[in-house]
Amino acid sequence: MSAVFAENESLWFHLRIRFMHWLPFSSPASKKTCLSPRAEVHLLHMLTHEQLEEPQGPYLDCLSATQPLLLCIMSAPDDSRIRIIELVSRGSYGDVYKGWDETNKCLVAVKQIKRGLELVANEAEALSRIDHEGVPRLHLSSPEILIMEYVEGQDLLSLLQNQSFDEGRTRHIFRQLCSIAQHYMSAGIIHHDLKLENILIGDGDKVTLVDFGLCELYSQRRRSNRFLSKLLPGYKSMKSNQWGGSQPYRSPELIRKRPKYNANKAEVWALGVILYCMTFGVFPFSESERQDFTQGLSRHHPDVRIVNGRCSRELQSLIRKMLRVPPEDRITVDEVLVHPWLCKEDLGLGEI
Repeated sequence: MSAVFAENESLWFHLRIRFMHWLPFSSPASKKTCLSPRAEVHLLHMLTHEQLEEPQGPYLDCLSATQPLLLCIMSAPDDSRIRIIELVSRGSYGDVYKGWDETNKCLVAVKQIKRGLELVANEAEALSRIDHEGVPRLHLSSPEILIMEYVEGQDLLSLLQNQSFDEGRTRHIFRQLCSIAQHYMSAGIIHHDLKLENILIGDGDKVTLVDFGLCELYSQRRRSNRFLSKLLPGYKSMKSNQWGGSQPYRSPELIRKRPKYNANKAEVWALGVILYCMTFGVFPFSESERQDFTQGLSRHHPDVRIVNGRCSRELQSLIRKMLRVPPEDRITVDEVLVHPWLCKEDLGLGEI
């Protein structure tokens, strides 16, 4: 077993339990016991009586009898399918690791959720519905773990902290992002956490949108999480009572917690905030201005600030249309994609 697993024992244990059918073992005699005695009892308990909080009574005594057989299954051969390479990131809900799939000979991302396990099922179903080059492909999932395509790249926030973009590069990246948004909305999905940190930029400025854990799946309103049903019609006006997302990207109606708000228009607002950040390097509204949104959605709310001379008039027009405070006055993602500024050829510098 690779020495790397010793540094990530918890993740390795979960992989062995949840994906035992992956293990290509031949004879039990070829296996080495890789677990400490305490870990052995814990894993056997999880495998056989997961509904109990702790091993109890006679059941605890019988673990030693079943231990040799089950450890043959759980002990990892040198060619076990997933090999953890390194930790990529830690988050409040879980960790993401870079791994290697020995069977398919490719890199994978291993996402282990530590709390909010419903996020795993949510993201797994969302990724299974989406077929777009800008969203990672799902390989396998379990109640605590997602195995998906590994995407090389740097998040957009980090890029913007170190460099500025001209309009050509901004358009190239933003067009891809809007195409992804249009695709997942058409599949009955609302991301609910669009932000610079969840946008990865790879070679050639290829865009990948990640982290669908907070997404809303509209076909689940009438069916259980385990089953897919027909998509609800009219994805352009999907209504929501979900108030998640990161503060700087939340629309006025979401901040105000307006019931049954138009979730698609809220996504357009978040996209508009991202476009503004790419253009000016700052957020369009201060924290105090965002708090003002809780007082109401006045049609006479001050317009978003545009720094004259920093971008073309067409780009100014698009930003203003995406960041209109009344959601009914805000354009849709379909309209964004046919806006004259976004339909321009990427000419690079000298466009303003």
